[in-house]
Amino acid sequence: MKYVFIEKHQAEFSTKAMCRVLQVARSGWYVWHQRRHQINQRQQFRLICDNVVREAFSDANSAMVRHA
Repeated sequence: MKYVFIEKHQAEFSTKAMCRVLQVARSGWYVWHQRRHQINQRQQFRLICDNVVREAFSDANSAMVRHA
């Protein structure tokens, strides 16, 4: 994908020049780049659930160790 190429080579070339050479709109690149680095609602929910389960498991293990 052209946007991935631009992302990987930002340190070497200007975004403006790469967009021109690859014939992509800079506005499209910036929208893609911004979305790529945002997590969606499902990913946020999954992270919250993972943390809740991790804490519950840790609490349960701590309780078992204290009673042993």
